Amino acid sequence: HQTSTFILSSGINAEYGGARATIRCNVGASTSTAASLTVKEDCAGPSCSSPTVSYTGLSSQNYACGACSGSAATDGSCDTCTGNASTPCNAAVEVETFKCYDYSFNTTTNKWAKVTTAVTCHVKKGTAVHCNKPGESANKTYNFQHKGCGPCAAGTVNNKTCAQCDKDSCNSAVTLSFFITPLIACLLSLI
Repeated sequence: HQTSTFILSSGINAEYGGARATIRCNVGASTSTAASLTVKEDCAGPSCSSPTVSYTGLSSQNYACGACSGSAATDGSCDTCTGNASTPCNAAVEVETFKCYDYSFNTTTNKWAKVTTAVTCHVKKGTAVHCNKPGESANKTYNFQHKGCGPCAAGTVNNKTCAQCDKDSCNSAVTLSFFITPLIACLLSLI
């Protein structure tokens, strides 16, 4: 009976705050590549953390043992994964770039106008490329998304305040729907 009690007690300690199993996590600066990250083999489980990618680039969160903490845990700049004893779950984040055009509202013409130089957008490797631009119904109060990087916000395509496309630099030209109505009106006036 004494032996059984000891084994049961040891199992409870290991599970609830006693000797906790260690995991492997990658550690290093946020800008580290797969080759430059260091594998730390004795991280206290169960989590590892890593930077995230927004359209403006890679966050400054380092690769580390443990879960995201502080403001990084809620502001989207840090990613937490569940680790294990064999392979770090926080693999190096690979970033791809593409171009989209920014737009600004011209108060003289009362229209949205494309900015001359395209901006560089960043996404995690393998993420679909999207650009957006103000739609035909977008007025000066329209909240233009991420300087043209990424898709339109939910509901804005249907209400025609946003138009999106899926190729590098694809939001540069004015779409047909932007000028077809004035063109028809002009042609009718000639008849």
